Amino acid sequence: DLSQFINGLVAPGKPKLSDQQMKLITTMIASLNDMQALAAVARGWKKLVVTEQELEAIRVPTLALVGANDFVKPKVDDLQGHVPGLKTIVIADADHLGAFSSPLFIENLKAFLDQHRG
Repeated sequence: DLSQFINGLVAPGKPKLSDQQMKLITTMIASLNDMQALAAVARGWKKLVVTEQELEAIRVPTLALVGANDFVKPKVDDLQGHVPGLKTIVIADADHLGAFSSPLFIENLKAFLDQHRG
């Protein structure tokens, strides 16, 4: 059941998703992803710890696209000054799920990829 995970993606202070919205999002995620793989990622999430030294050793252009109301934004903010060449784009009024549907997301992603095409 993805509902607890999905509700965790809603920004603090925002209303939880309705049952109908939850069913739609769950169906969409299940149709586009390998659910066993997602479960494996969730189980191993805590093992994906990167040290400050490892962050500072990154030598490739890095882009962070994040919603202003995204629950991961504070973690993205923490990367500033630790990842050389990190470019952060904050999408106004977007949460974790809403950022992907913003035209700014695709626009900035394409521009970044075009800039760093080798």
